[in-house]
Amino acid sequence: MADAGWFEADIEELRAAGSAMLGTGDAVQVVAGASVVLGHGAYVHAGLEGAAGRFADRFTYLVDGLGREAVHAGQALRRSADEY
Repeated sequence: MADAGWFEADIEELRAAGSAMLGTGDAVQVVAGASVVLGHGAYVHAGLEGAAGRFADRFTYLVDGLGREAVHAGQALRRSADEY
């Protein structure tokens, strides 16, 4: 902390945190692109097959959203480092 009560930012750490978040976001989006319920078309009961498909669609949507949020957070951290 500086004398006037101001905080000092470690720009390299801020940039590294942003890069790590970008990597995490990319990895989460890869998971979102993977099949969640493998072979759900082979389920015997049509209701179960439909439920599995709906679950897989919703899960993929939510995980992809988490990945996008992590990417946005990483970009914001990198922008903050650039602005300092």
